[in-house]
Amino acid sequence: MSVYPIKVHSISLDHRGGTKSYHLMMIRAANGNTVVVYRWGKTGVFGEVKIETYDGPIKAQKGWDKKEREKTNNGYSQTGPAVEKTANDASELMAAIGRNMFAKLGASNVKHLDPSFDTNGMREADDPQYDEETGKKLDTARRMDLAALLEEQKLKEAAEIAAAYEVNDLYGRF
Repeated sequence: MSVYPIKVHSISLDHRGGTKSYHLMMIRAANGNTVVVYRWGKTGVFGEVKIETYDGPIKAQKGWDKKEREKTNNGYSQTGPAVEKTANDASELMAAIGRNMFAKLGASNVKHLDPSFDTNGMREADDPQYDEETGKKLDTARRMDLAALLEEQKLKEAAEIAAAYEVNDLYGRF
């Protein structure tokens, strides 16, 4: 049985204060294997990611509904319509999920959706960690450090501004 088409359903929620956002993404293969991605953080920042895999769409939908209900009860509301995308083959999968999110999925989660997908060179998602005393699963969400990226962007903008002033012969005359 083919795993395609793979359907991607996502929604975005913003907190009523406007400074926090939460994103839910469900990626469902035709064979029922499902990956649910939870992403949260300050508005405008990629933030933290938590990924859960399911062997069936019913359990995945229950997890999705529970998280959506929890967020709406805590002051979040949906911004914009739900986004539906479909990948009909392996070449469309990255575009349907999104390049940044696809990089965060990890090879095992991509293999969960499509066992024949070439994951050579993909990094693996972080393994779950457990508390030694209680045995409970620890929250090990990935955090993306944007400081270097923002600094590089500021330097690039400063260079563009300086170049614009150099070519402007009226600069400094007034």
